[in-house]
Amino acid sequence: MGPLGMRLSLRSYGAALVTHTHDFDQIVLPVVGRLENRVGGTNGMLSPDRLAVISRGTSHSFRAYDANRFIVLDVRGSLAVPGPAFRVLDRRLSELVRYADAELATGRLDPDSEFHRAALLLARLRGDAARPGTPVAKALSMMAARYGTGLSIATLAEAAGLGISQFHAAFRRETGKTPGEMLRDVRLGKACALLQETKLSIADIAPAGGFSDQTAFTRCLRRFRATTPDALRRRSAVSTE
Repeated sequence: MGPLGMRLSLRSYGAALVTHTHDFDQIVLPVVGRLENRVGGTNGMLSPDRLAVISRGTSHSFRAYDANRFIVLDVRGSLAVPGPAFRVLDRRLSELVRYADAELATGRLDPDSEFHRAALLLARLRGDAARPGTPVAKALSMMAARYGTGLSIATLAEAAGLGISQFHAAFRRETGKTPGEMLRDVRLGKACALLQETKLSIADIAPAGGFSDQTAFTRCLRRFRATTPDALRRRSAVSTE
């Protein structure tokens, strides 16, 4: 399993029917082709606009039709993507899938890039899982729009229309993370993307990502991604040469 219990891979499946279970959660995201699935007692067909979420310990069967390619995200830990086993991809999630597919097609990602791509996909799924208009959806929307500001948990709770204790409980129930953990991950993801995709200085990237300064960003990145801004940028530059 990859960084922090997540593994991202590109897979193709055959026509033979396979049935198994595993001790981790799995998300199967379509790129090309179809995959017949039975998850628990529910049948579904994965296609370019339909994905599957398979909880650990759930028996599932699958077989493919014609040429196919799928991105598979394995998660050992708290997946917490509530809702049905089969669901529709929205435009933003489809864009992230295409992005990850293009990267994975060139070979295995380095640990930092794998974490970043997996976290983006998982965050998007968790955001989709929160129904529009619910307190958690309102908080996630505010995080996405204002991650670069001095956003507080009290402000998020107020936007959600809940007291802080109620907000913490509802947020953790729907996303598997505390509001603080999710906001940290959103900020880290945005800052890492800027590191890898722009030539902005680290000093400029830190506040753009919502960190007080370069030292705070470096400390957070080292603690939660086991790397530094300089190291991440160097690895990104090498991978694109």
